[in-house]
Amino acid sequence: MQSQVTPPVKANTKRTRNFTDKEDEVLVAAWLHASMDPIVGSEQKHATYWNRIHEEYELHKPQGSERNVNSISHRWSVVKEQVGRFCGCYEQIMHRHESGKTEQDKIVDALKLFKSQDKTNKGFVLLHCWNMLRFEQS
Repeated sequence: MQSQVTPPVKANTKRTRNFTDKEDEVLVAAWLHASMDPIVGSEQKHATYWNRIHEEYELHKPQGSERNVNSISHRWSVVKEQVGRFCGCYEQIMHRHESGKTEQDKIVDALKLFKSQDKTNKGFVLLHCWNMLRFEQS
C-alpha cells in the first residue's frame, strides 16, 4: 500500500498594486470611524475591529479597489508607522520656535528632516494621511 503525500498548498501571496492616495484617505476615514465610535470605541476584539474598518472601507472605496481585511490592516500598519515618524519630525521642527516661518515652511522642514533620517533616503509620501490624522487624539 502506497502512502500518498499531499503537496503543501501555497497561500495566495500575489502582491496587489500599491494603494492610491484616495484609497489611503478612505482607509484613514474608515479607521477614524471605527476607532472614534463612542458606543463601541476601543472595547472591540481585534478581528471585529478590522472587520468594521473593512466594511466601512468597502462602503466608500474608489471604483475598482479590491482590498481584503489583511491588505487594509497591513497598509494601516505602514501608514501608522510612517505618520508617527513624521509627527516626530514635525514636533522637532515646532520646538525650534523659528520666527518668520509659516506653517507651510515648518511642514517643508519636517519633510526634509524625515528624509534625512530615513535609512532608505525616501521622502514622506503620506502627507494626505497626516493631514487627516494630525488633530486626532488616539
